[in-house]
Amino acid sequence: MGNGELILIIDDEAAIRDITKETLQAHGYKAMTASNGAEGVAVFAENKGSIKVVITDIMMPVMDGTAAILALKRISPDVKIIAASGLVQRGKSDLRQDPVFRQS
Repeated sequence: MGNGELILIIDDEAAIRDITKETLQAHGYKAMTASNGAEGVAVFAENKGSIKVVITDIMMPVMDGTAAILALKRISPDVKIIAASGLVQRGKSDLRQDPVFRQS
């Protein structure tokens, strides 16, 4: 259970954003949403002192999750990010091999 921590959800699918937000709120978290990586980076930049975790999709239009993660890390190198995707891109089925997703 959360204690009011603020989580940013970045996903291009409204249904995913909504159910994730509702689930987090039901478990004691606060949640903000963004519909693509560019919007998510802007929301994070405005609220970086309050956001504890970012949950992001990888495959999105405008700015994908990988680009968003790189931008978020430039703003706040210690930002905690959970990256997920329902799609697998050819040649990148194992995201653990991508340097963006490795723990530093």
